[in-house]
Order: sequence, then structure tokens, then C-alpha cells
Amino acid sequence: MSWYFYWSIAILTISLDLINTEETCGGHDEEYCTARPLFQKEPEINVFTVATHNNHGLERFLRSAKVYGINVEVLGMGKKWVGGNMDHPGGGQKINLLKQKLKSLEKLEDRDRIILFTDSFDVMFLANLKEIVDKFTNMFVRVLFSAESFCWPDPTLSSKYPDTSMTNAFLNSGGFIGYYSDVMAILNYKKVRNNDDDQLYYTMVYLDEEYRLKHRIALDHDSEIFQNLNGALSDVELVLNSTEDYPYIKNVVSNERPLIVHGNGPSKLKLNQFSNYLANAWSVSKGCKMCDEKYTVLKDDALPNVLMAVFIEQPTPFLEEFLTQIEKVDYH
Repeated sequence: MSWYFYWSIAILTISLDLINTEETCGGHDEEYCTARPLFQKEPEINVFTVATHNNHGLERFLRSAKVYGINVEVLGMGKKWVGGNMDHPGGGQKINLLKQKLKSLEKLEDRDRIILFTDSFDVMFLANLKEIVDKFTNMFVRVLFSAESFCWPDPTLSSKYPDTSMTNAFLNSGGFIGYYSDVMAILNYKKVRNNDDDQLYYTMVYLDEEYRLKHRIALDHDSEIFQNLNGALSDVELVLNSTEDYPYIKNVVSNERPLIVHGNGPSKLKLNQFSNYLANAWSVSKGCKMCDEKYTVLKDDALPNVLMAVFIEQPTPFLEEFLTQIEKVDYH
């Protein structure tokens, strides 16, 4: 009986190990993936962004993080921005601020600690950290950058990318997720000045084939986690239906439901539109939920004057009826 008991335990151990390797590595060979313990604890994750001052974009970003229970550490608040004009190449200061912060975490380094970084003024979270981390770990890479359809800021580098056949072939620095040791290696690739371009920096790291393979750096071509809107507005639709109370966006090309959205470049107006509905801002059953968050009751004598401008730029039917409705608006 004792011999049978120990034999059973041996069989069980081997079986669990086989299941662990297959589920963790997805059938990839040993060079591609490193198996993790079956009963490993949930990885620690730190979420960072950079903002030197507050504005509506940052408030929107932090609100979306709060909706999904995400604790974000804002780096650089109150410091002078010396990273250049964000409408042009620049942003190296973001790299240096993140590097400085991560150095302070060196004593906490472990293989499973995950770092998530995103821009702030034009970004929204659309899911909780568990969904984001689960999606990332199932990709079996060490670092994942968001991807877009434009090779910016240096289009001449497009020919150096390993594969440009997919829709979103090029790196975007507005969001990335990866394991601490690999992210630190990327940040230490070379020195960067505050007014250097952060996207160019990360692009050069990615185009270094030896470095890319060593640290298993990949791009989120299908927008499984990161959805960049610039150049992809026709690929993204806002979904409102009766099966889910809260709207979400879907990439109709990849059939993915992105977990973080980035209104990069000239797509910020579209993000402004989406933000009226995303991150539980609007409910199919209850309408504007975000309106209740900022609802303030004032006495009549404290009500401010509101100026509304209506521009009629072309012949418009039912104009009189429309203006009558405007006249009847009572905002309190």
C-alpha cells in the first residue's frame, strides 16, 4: 500500500509539471519561453505615468484608473517640463524620470515584478490590472510596446523593422508593459537627454535585433492591450448594446477589445468623444454616470451665467424648432 501511495504521488507530480509547461509556454520551445511555477503568486505590478502639471486630460486618466481600481504613481508632478513640445519630437524626460524611479525599486527586483507605463493626458484605462496582466502573460514575451501604423519620428527607419506587413507595424512609446529587469535593461540601453525623443529611443532599442531577442521585446500589433487611435479611427468602433451595461471599444480589424486607449497625435478629439462613454462614464440603463460624479447643487442666486454659441454653417432643416428647444433649456 505504501509503495502504491508513493508511486501515485510521483505520477501526479510529473503530470502537473507537464501541464504547467504546456499552459505556461503555449507549446513554444525552451528558447522561447521560461516556464513559471504552477502555483506561483500573482506578480507584483507597478503602474507609472509622467505629468508635470494637472489638467483635464490627467484628471480623465486618473478617473479611469480609479474606476478599475488601478493605483498609478504620477512621476514629475510639480517639476519643470524640459522634454520639448509634445507636438514635435521630444519627451526624453519621461525616460529619465521612469529610470530614476525604477532604480529606487532595485532592492525589490524579482523576475515576476511587472512594470506598466503609459502616457497620461491622452490615455484612458478600459480594464482592471488583472485583465491587463493576464493578457500580457499569455503573450509569452518579456516586454510589450503599443504599436501604430506610422513610423514616427523617423520614417526612414521603417525599412529596418523586422516585419512591416501587419496593420500596426511600428512601435509607439505611449504605452508598454514588461518585467522589471528587462524594462531596466531597456532604460539603460544608452544615455538620453531630456529633450531627446522617447519614441525614437525605444525604437532604436527595438531595432537592435540582438537586444530585441535577448529581452523578448514585442509590439502589440493587434491592439490586444494598447489601442492607438491615430491612423486607426476606421478600425475602432464604440459598442453600445443591451448585453453589457457599459460601452466599450472594439478593434474591428483584429476583433480585439483593447484594454488601454491612447489618443495619440491628432486623434485626441476622437478620444474626447469616446471618453463620454468609456470607463463607466455612460450606462445603457442609466445614461450619464459621470454626470453624477460632478453634480453640484447650488441655490438659485448662486447659479452662474452660461453663454451658449450656436453656429449655423449651412442650410439646416427644422432650424426654428431647434432654436426653440435651445431656448427652453434649463440647466438647473
